[in-house]
Amino acid sequence: MDEVFEINADDPGQGALHKLWSWRAKDHPELPDEARKRFATTDECKPVRDGTQVLIASSSGGCALVEKPSGRVLWHAVVPNAHSLELLPHNRVVVAQSVGRQGNRLLLYDLARPAPPVWETALPSGHGAVWDEERKCLWVLGLKELRRYELKDWDTATPSLVQQSTVDLPDEDGHDLQAVPHSRDLSVTTAHHVYLFDRDKPAFHPHPQLGDRVNVKSLNVHPVTGRILFTQGDAPAWWTKSLHLLSPAADIAAPAEHLYKARWLPTSARPNNPLPETIAALERLKRFAAGAPASAAKKLVFVYFTPADREPLPGCRKRLARVMGDIRDFYGHEMERHGIEGRNLRFDVDAEGGLLLHDVKGRLPAAEYLGRDQHKGQEIRNEAAPVLRASVIDPSNETVIYFCHLRTEEGGHVTGIGPYYGSGSQPGAFRFGRGWFTDASILDPVLLSDKTTMLDDEEYHHISTGRYNSIFIGGAAHELGHALGLPHDKERPDEAGRGTSLMGSGNRTYGEERRGEGRGSFLTLADALRLASHPMFSGTTRDMDVAPACSLIRLQATVEDHSLEITGQISSSVEPYAIIAYLDPFGGPVVDARGWHDYSSITWTGTLGPANEFKVVVGGFKPGDANIRLVVCHVNGATSSFRYPLKVGKDEIPELPAFDR
Repeated sequence: MDEVFEINADDPGQGALHKLWSWRAKDHPELPDEARKRFATTDECKPVRDGTQVLIASSSGGCALVEKPSGRVLWHAVVPNAHSLELLPHNRVVVAQSVGRQGNRLLLYDLARPAPPVWETALPSGHGAVWDEERKCLWVLGLKELRRYELKDWDTATPSLVQQSTVDLPDEDGHDLQAVPHSRDLSVTTAHHVYLFDRDKPAFHPHPQLGDRVNVKSLNVHPVTGRILFTQGDAPAWWTKSLHLLSPAADIAAPAEHLYKARWLPTSARPNNPLPETIAALERLKRFAAGAPASAAKKLVFVYFTPADREPLPGCRKRLARVMGDIRDFYGHEMERHGIEGRNLRFDVDAEGGLLLHDVKGRLPAAEYLGRDQHKGQEIRNEAAPVLRASVIDPSNETVIYFCHLRTEEGGHVTGIGPYYGSGSQPGAFRFGRGWFTDASILDPVLLSDKTTMLDDEEYHHISTGRYNSIFIGGAAHELGHALGLPHDKERPDEAGRGTSLMGSGNRTYGEERRGEGRGSFLTLADALRLASHPMFSGTTRDMDVAPACSLIRLQATVEDHSLEITGQISSSVEPYAIIAYLDPFGGPVVDARGWHDYSSITWTGTLGPANEFKVVVGGFKPGDANIRLVVCHVNGATSSFRYPLKVGKDEIPELPAFDR
């Protein structure tokens, strides 16, 4: 009840819904404490501005305009028993209040401030509001009536609404009000029936398909397909555990949810429209690439390493092409979801569609290469170097992936813990990347959906074949991220509805949604922005070896309501295009040499101005020692990192970091 989320109606997930996006007030420190408590019972969720923002109301008294996909709160207000709201021209919003001692009102707010309302009037049991751009009026639904308002003094500081007409409802208890796309009709639901209201006659008539349905809480018509989406309370409750669709008919079960309203997202909102910082970053990257001479794009290089006592697995080329194709599709989809199109992994396949592999025969038997010791991976790299150089490939200047045939498969048992790690080097913008993945005949994305065939793995014990592939294909995708220069980062609480960050623990959850076992993995915006300038993704090697001289100047920080706002300016010899803040907690089960637990780092992206001035707001603080790590991304693929320690009190409010001035 306290969550607004997005699903794909054509592929909602099996059992648990696969949530593509999720928002909860408790995850957003930019909301004041009092307002954050007011979203316990969500009763409205309206996509607006082409799906880039969502209006949210709660009968617990919370109202908000939320940016999508960031979840950032752009406006909020406390309105007791708020039941619906609507955007109006000139950045104003109207809220309809339902019954209650402080309710039964229609209130007008300015988005520039949370309170007080600039105008209000009585409205018994307010339940719906729809702006009619064609007729330049506002339709409002109450207990017994449908009202029409027009704007008055709208260009002044004291705007208001003037009631022009009232039409009695055919029966009482008006509940939901929505415009029917490409029609004169409004859909109107009451406690007992569903109607269409012709705005030009004006007159009500029964809905042709849902007329006698009772307790319909929301009704929405898809603007392109015309498909009907509605919710109906599961009597005697006011909420439901399923969504209903018509034309064609279907039901979406959500046994773990208490659903109230459902709305279609505009088609253009998928993939998600980019945030302002993404748009600005892409403009700088495109400008940089346009000034570069034509150059061959960087591509992944693959080695198939077989120890002295083994031969390559039969059919490995085509199978590994499927593995890498699945990983490429994942990266491409996630980049596009963030609005970064046309930037993805690049690699070659042979004439038969198999992965282009460089075969290397090891000097030693398999047992000598097994283990977590990274010196084993270095030995494999050294043995492969002459083979690559014979093909005119310099491994010190490319991203090389080593598939290692080291595991033993016998009678449903898989043994052998081999190299599975990755790293990248950036003395300039890019020098090399490398990753080691352990191969097996069952490593295949077509098996990700298999949750019935079981096996025994030396490390992960009794698991399904699908789970095995989530771990090991997900591991490959994760370690490839390191080879491309990505550090660890965890999903923020407001991102958790999408799944698990690939560069956090998402190496274990990759593809699990295909088995209906979870939400899968995703790339954070921070990771997508960093990848956008990698020579493989950008398509240019311009200034690839140039190391920026970079500093941060005029740094200032302010604390407000559990968040830290950092402003400053970037001075750099290579143009920056993005700034990312990493919040690193101290301590934990996996730490670096200095004790920082980067697996639990969460990220926040900031905005850059024309003179490289920036602002980034960081939240999610927990008591104890922490680091703010500011990372500047440069157009040639380089990054510059600056670390500032701070302490966080038991009240989860951070102290100001000590910036060097």
